[in-house]
Amino acid sequence: MCESDGVVNGRYTYRLRVSNTARCALLADWDRCRWVWNQCVATSRQARESGMPIGPAALDKKLTGWRSEHEWLSAGPSVPQQQMIRDFGRARSKAIKDIESRVPQHRRTGMPRFKKKGIARPSLNYSRRGFRIKDDLLRLAGGAVLRVVWSRELPAPPTSARVFQDGLGHWYVSFVVAVRVQALPPTGRAIGIDWGVTETATTTSDGHNLPHPPAWSGRCCEACSLSADDGPSEVAQGQTCFDRVPRREAAVGQAAEESGEAPSR
Repeated sequence: MCESDGVVNGRYTYRLRVSNTARCALLADWDRCRWVWNQCVATSRQARESGMPIGPAALDKKLTGWRSEHEWLSAGPSVPQQQMIRDFGRARSKAIKDIESRVPQHRRTGMPRFKKKGIARPSLNYSRRGFRIKDDLLRLAGGAVLRVVWSRELPAPPTSARVFQDGLGHWYVSFVVAVRVQALPPTGRAIGIDWGVTETATTTSDGHNLPHPPAWSGRCCEACSLSADDGPSEVAQGQTCFDRVPRREAAVGQAAEESGEAPSR
């Protein structure tokens, strides 16, 4: 969040219902943006080796040349490609700042690296001229139309939007909205909260202590607490429902290790 004169830029994230046509369009735009990012990485490395500085303005000029050289690149909207250069510039500036500030190695973000196909998750950023909301539908530059699950109303017109996909394949949109901060009235009361071992949160008020969920004791649902007289239980002895939930991320990580590639985070 960025605060200025009592105004805060906050993010409002919503789930998207994406049709097959829109999904193909988003993935095609992501392939183009990923190519632009990788070109920025390669160009930046060459400039660093030759000792010539390069910034977002120079990369913008190169993007114009790339779009004129490659017809498939110019077939996509220019807004997310330009925003990809902005994201690259911010990531590179952050890495250089960490180096100049002598931040410990384990805390540095590192210089931008190549985005590999199938590992890097799609993420498209649109400025205000790259999207619009009409009839509760999100219309992106390039013609993609997405249905938004409006779980809550936007307090103000958004200034930018980022469409991204999570590890489960679900699509989301995150709007940046400028809202004014409203301070809560003082109550004159205070409470202390501490992370506990026997309880999730221990407070200075006994009425507000938060105990651990029943799953910690091995019983998290009715199936876990069935007695022998009720018939065979769906859960094995000493097993909880959490043990039966498939770990998709673990499976992805194991498959990446077997292939010799580290999973993206």
